[in-house]
Amino acid sequence: MNFSLIFSSIALVSGIVFLRYAKPRYLIWLVVILALTVATEGLVENIHKIPSLTRRVNVVYNIFSLVNAYILFFIFHKILIKNKIKKYIIPLCILIQLCACSEIGLNNSWNILITFTLRLFCIIIIFLSLWYLFVTLDYEYHNLYTDPLFYISAACILYHGIFFVNLTTIAEIKYWKTA
Repeated sequence: MNFSLIFSSIALVSGIVFLRYAKPRYLIWLVVILALTVATEGLVENIHKIPSLTRRVNVVYNIFSLVNAYILFFIFHKILIKNKIKKYIIPLCILIQLCACSEIGLNNSWNILITFTLRLFCIIIIFLSLWYLFVTLDYEYHNLYTDPLFYISAACILYHGIFFVNLTTIAEIKYWKTA
């Protein structure tokens, strides 16, 4: 069992334990993301044990990433209730789907990781998180200590920033091989 799976499982268990305290209620979807992460990592860990399925790892990650994207778009759609930018979230979701379909079509396979689509998704989530923080910090008084959306936005900025760099290094592998 790898450390990623252990930490994801701990986060899932703590999310389930504190689920009843989730306010606003749509934050329950974060527990769904954690459950999908644990299931995906567990599945990928076992796929590597079967040589004939090893090439299918990217299929699992592609499907997980798209489902993760839709859940995060839903959460940000709920977060930005009284905001002008909310009307752009559904078109951005459609854009991600079109990019994924075109990237899969250009690659002629689900077996290749959809790095362009995932990088675009990371940029959009970072932008939405920064927008939420900008609007929230613009209030004269807002208690950030008790605002779970502040922590979610900050975590999205950190995670998706690192994920973007990771995807960029994967996508530009020729650059890293030249020495």
